[in-house]
Amino acid sequence: MSAAVVTAARLLRERFTAASSRRVAGGVLGLSTAVLTVRATRGQSTTSNSQVAFCESARQSVKTGGFKRPGPPLEELVLTPPDPVFSLAPVNPSGSRFFIEYGRRTSFTTLADVCIEANTKHRLGGLDFDAATRMPTSLTWYDWIGPEIKCLDDDDDTTNAPTIISGLPSGEGIKYAFVKWSARGDRLAITVRDDASSTTSLYIIDALKGQASRVAEGLRLNAVTGACPYLWSSDGDQLLLWCVPEANMRDIDSKIDRLLYNLVCQESLEAGGRFTPPEGPVTEECQGKKQETRTYANTLKSPYDDKLFEYYTQTQMYIHTVASGQTRKLGSPSMICDTSFSPDNCFLLVTEITGPPFSRSLLMSRFGRQFSVLSLASEGDEGPQYFPLHRRPAQEDRPNRFDACPPGPRGFRWLPVKPHSLVFVVADGDNGDPRSKGVSHRDTAMVVQEAPWDLQQASVLFRSEMRMHNRMRFTSDGDIVWTEWRFKDKSHRVWMRPHGIQPSVEAATGVDDFALPRNETTEVKLNPANGCLLLHSGKYDDAYTSMGDFQTVRGGPFNRVVLQQVNDGSLVLFGDGASDVGLRPFVDSVRIQLSGDRTAASVCHRRLWRCCLGEDVEEDAVDTQSEVESQPIPPRGDYLEQPIRLLGDGGQRLLLARESIAQPRERFLRDMVNGREKPVTVNKDPRAKQAPLFDNLVEKKVLHYKREDGVDLTATLYLPKKAATEGRPPPCIVWAYPESYSSGKSAGQVRVSKYQFKRATWGRPLMWISKGWAVLDKPSMPIIGDGDTANDTFIEQLVMNGEAAVAAATANGVDPSRIAVGGHSYGGFMTANLIAHSRPGLFRAGIGRSGGYNRSLTPFGFQREERNYWDATEVYNNMSPFTWANRIAANKTAPLLLIHGQDDANSGTAPLQSERLFGAIKGLGGVARLCMLPKEGHHYKTIEGVMHATWEMDQWLERYVLNAEPLLPEEESPMTEAPRATVEQPKL
Repeated sequence: MSAAVVTAARLLRERFTAASSRRVAGGVLGLSTAVLTVRATRGQSTTSNSQVAFCESARQSVKTGGFKRPGPPLEELVLTPPDPVFSLAPVNPSGSRFFIEYGRRTSFTTLADVCIEANTKHRLGGLDFDAATRMPTSLTWYDWIGPEIKCLDDDDDTTNAPTIISGLPSGEGIKYAFVKWSARGDRLAITVRDDASSTTSLYIIDALKGQASRVAEGLRLNAVTGACPYLWSSDGDQLLLWCVPEANMRDIDSKIDRLLYNLVCQESLEAGGRFTPPEGPVTEECQGKKQETRTYANTLKSPYDDKLFEYYTQTQMYIHTVASGQTRKLGSPSMICDTSFSPDNCFLLVTEITGPPFSRSLLMSRFGRQFSVLSLASEGDEGPQYFPLHRRPAQEDRPNRFDACPPGPRGFRWLPVKPHSLVFVVADGDNGDPRSKGVSHRDTAMVVQEAPWDLQQASVLFRSEMRMHNRMRFTSDGDIVWTEWRFKDKSHRVWMRPHGIQPSVEAATGVDDFALPRNETTEVKLNPANGCLLLHSGKYDDAYTSMGDFQTVRGGPFNRVVLQQVNDGSLVLFGDGASDVGLRPFVDSVRIQLSGDRTAASVCHRRLWRCCLGEDVEEDAVDTQSEVESQPIPPRGDYLEQPIRLLGDGGQRLLLARESIAQPRERFLRDMVNGREKPVTVNKDPRAKQAPLFDNLVEKKVLHYKREDGVDLTATLYLPKKAATEGRPPPCIVWAYPESYSSGKSAGQVRVSKYQFKRATWGRPLMWISKGWAVLDKPSMPIIGDGDTANDTFIEQLVMNGEAAVAAATANGVDPSRIAVGGHSYGGFMTANLIAHSRPGLFRAGIGRSGGYNRSLTPFGFQREERNYWDATEVYNNMSPFTWANRIAANKTAPLLLIHGQDDANSGTAPLQSERLFGAIKGLGGVARLCMLPKEGHHYKTIEGVMHATWEMDQWLERYVLNAEPLLPEEESPMTEAPRATVEQPKL
């Protein structure tokens, strides 16, 4: 072993030991020695001395760069545990359903843990994973489960006694992930991680007995691609496992050795490891072919990256038989990214990544693919039989459009009502390019019935005028429900192709808006072009006319996922029920009967259930045309109910969730015949540790207002019982995120409920209600227009949105001279633009978190913008706050706080974005502050980072907004250039 490797190993051990000591000594809120970068500018401001002066704690932070905590009550609210997860199993062989709850005691990790994991963390081709555990770093790990498995729908209460789980590891440092029920609902697979040894293992729980058993000991699951590393067969008797190949696995006894092992580099890697000198420069070349791709971080940048990517994505498949406990190897290792059992469990659909070479500009999701079918019959001497389907090259030249797609076959999946038939979609009309004009159709859905699955012999099912969603849904009889959509005008259609209809050769064109009337029977003709039945047509951003989503269950001849149908064959839909009075979720059914000549259908669209009205809603203000017929209507109440699952063959019972402003979500089982209910889950902490917030919340209301051009807008306003400053209306935080819409009609629709329970998470400003602030949450920030030109008037529309939001908040009791605006990601981008372009005094401070402020750094599109920088240079420049840094600097009435994670890998929000905007404001004499959080990505997850970000926002609000006074007339004059800033540089 070389001297460099020995030295690196020694340093690594010392670092690990020191980090572990800090973790033990500091606990969950222990401070880390990692450097927190904080910079501040103070220009010559016209604001009061109280606004200009730093509070002492802020001065200390600038000097020391240490992490801060916001103190009570914000700190208590930040530490509130998240809601538990409710997991409902499919119907089991005895006809009942099991369910289990699991969750986290905290939403955050510690910076010490993140620093330790960083030693084995890799970011390759868009993947972000821990090489020690072979698990994605974004994976949510839960620290408690059960400990009971409960039975939901047995009528006999004596059989509903919960089953206690035994044999599953638990306690300090034990975490759970990938909780998956078997297809028959009688077994539960779960990944268990032991933090002490950084090992992961797989357990199966028998739901009837509660006994947990470890399976496939000696194998290491491989989930680096982010997919669940195991898959249940249709009969629930087998598990397909994705594991680390034996050649890539060594016996590693401790985390220290594992860190050293990854640092030194695996023996199976060829030359080019971390300690090997580079063999030469990294080069790329283009040869005149357009290859528009968005700006991505963590692409593969060198041959060494290629080798690491190939090494870690190599996966060996195994088949584990639950009854016998035996595990057998399946095939040879390859870079597997997707698998699926055939309905008869005789074949496996396998998707593999192809390469090397790999793209230098694309993420893994657009690398080359090989689609194949693998026989699960007993292997011969030459291994299992493979049936290649299609090899797709890397999508280097895929158009940079939202409804673009690969030109060849895509969306392979098994037909759930056949033993092993495959369906897929191919863009044979426009070759995947939505810019193609004059084409007869875009996509064709096809089916190929039997081995060897020659795609040239596939049969046409139907064709589409617009882009087809890959995911088709099937009934147990073979009817197909499918959708098509178009980004430019947000058009959306839902179709059904009845089984037995002759394949179509054309696509239906020019179909106008259409919706089935509720509680009526309608005669609808099958479209003569595509042979399908139109169920809905409209705009997918129009929430008021949405027909809802078709529900699925396990069923059919092979117990696969099919569309849910009740006794009379009716399909079941759940919807949010957006309306002017707020959300009113619903359950509908659609029964379709074909005519004798199969050219038309009788469609009966019925409403089975709808969330009740609040007690304060006037009856005459509500559309009653679509209310439930012949069903008991529960009494009105100030709560929101949402359907979870319609149970029973006849749909006679409904599992629903109920919540109110101060009551977190609980589950109930309602009898749809007599209206009786019984609780399913009971929250032991009804206020969910949110007492500081609810004790000071006096009112929550949904506001309806208009902007200058007449577009209807909405927002949710929270008002405090006791204002932050006695004798004055409460100051307000406006927190928003811009969205694009096809029309003003869609932009102003109410998509929330005033009765929803809102947990005061750190990511949104609701926690400041506890300190006497009002919060205007999610005010409409619509950018209206078609997909090509909406951003041409982005600034004008954004300013109108901001002014209208302030006017609405002020009219409802908010202090107009003390309003701050903020947002995360595109909301941070919005904030900087509002500070730059709004009149002085409209906002008294801005908070931009993890934003992108210079659109020329994302030249091939951002957010919903499809044009490139050179096609829309003026739009890119005008939308960039960096272009207007002089205006931000000149607006001394609204200082800007910028917070960003130093490891942000999100497309379009590189840390450089905040650094450069701050540098511009600093150079132009503005008032701003920059906080760069170490080891944080686009969303912050360490307790130190989250606490400090909360402290930063709290200090900024108190410093510049809390004690602000109305501006004098001369201060509201147009902004002028400011002198250079005075900079306070932290001592690091």
